[in-house]
Amino acid sequence: MSEQIEIDAGIRNDVVILKLKGDLVASTADAVKSKLQKMAEKKLYNFVIVLADISFMDSSGLGVCMAIHKTVLDKKGTLVFAALSDFVKKIFHLTKAEKVFNVAVTANDAIKIIEQIGTK
Repeated sequence: MSEQIEIDAGIRNDVVILKLKGDLVASTADAVKSKLQKMAEKKLYNFVIVLADISFMDSSGLGVCMAIHKTVLDKKGTLVFAALSDFVKKIFHLTKAEKVFNVAVTANDAIKIIEQIGTK
């Protein structure tokens, strides 16, 4: 069985919202990075990544999250992971990634965090 990921992208108030569905693993990592890169080329640097529908994530998936985090910070943008699936919550907790990343309960909460950071 090959892993797949669906990426639904939208923009609200200059914030890119990426909703991921499927498995965030080595074979799907490039698709996610590529989508983020395309948005950054449009001078969009604030991202909400919704992980509610991620059913499985391995170390490569966590690596993608780290790489995206670094890319967004390098562009002086803000990244918030939102609506974590139970599986992703466990991974973020076990690896202490929740202490590194901005995490929100919902996409709307994530947008509020980005707006608050932007006004500082």
